[in-house]
Amino acid sequence: MSFEMCFQAFPGPDSSLKYALVPWDSDLFGFPVYELRCGEVAGGIIRAVLGDLLRQLTLSPRGLVVSKIPPDSVDQARALTDHGFYPVETLLQVSLRLHNLIGLQARAPSQFELRKATLEDLPALQSIARWAFRADRFHRDPNLSDEAADRRYEHWIERGLRDQEQVFAYVSHPGGTVLGFVHARELGHGAIDLALGGVSVDNPHPGIGAWMFHEVFGILRAQGYQGVMSWVPVNNLPMLNLLLRAGFSVHRSVLTMHRNSGSPQ
Repeated sequence: MSFEMCFQAFPGPDSSLKYALVPWDSDLFGFPVYELRCGEVAGGIIRAVLGDLLRQLTLSPRGLVVSKIPPDSVDQARALTDHGFYPVETLLQVSLRLHNLIGLQARAPSQFELRKATLEDLPALQSIARWAFRADRFHRDPNLSDEAADRRYEHWIERGLRDQEQVFAYVSHPGGTVLGFVHARELGHGAIDLALGGVSVDNPHPGIGAWMFHEVFGILRAQGYQGVMSWVPVNNLPMLNLLLRAGFSVHRSVLTMHRNSGSPQ
């Protein structure tokens, strides 16, 4: 499945308003999903041309358009709202220079182990992914089904494993029960993206998340990476607090808005 998006300018080749089909989400949800990039386009221009673009896209009988703008872009937000968009999520971009890593808490008990995940772990990882993510825009949007949103994260972790990206499993011995996972993707220039991470909702150990992430950060530092970044929903306070305790800092925020032309499946 391709992760490339081909953006086109609208209404002309020199326009800063751009759109692209999101192929992986379109395949997953079973209807077209587009991303709209507004750049520095003024709200008045968006208001004037967006209706024509929306009529051009394949949105009937069902389709989703996603746009991410700075939270203080009130003019753009009003223009998008005039065309049926609504806010679903605010993301914070956080990052850490790994040489500044702060210890989160005492060393984990000896029965816990962080190791590279394998395809044999996939059922356990997908079970965690199915329930661990409820703070994201797909679960928060009342016009999208929770079942499809769950499948999105199941597919995400499967793609990470099959593409041989760095996926770590946090297990408990004896038995090797998988209690959590972290998926990290290389960004280049010594940086890595903390793309996805979660722990089992049935996990009886409140310190698992801190132990797991701290070990992952230590491994990434030992591998020679200099920095790690992530995007975290502002309402995911446990994850934000954990990262801030580890020494992460917040750099910018993004407001995500959806326009859904149909009803939940």
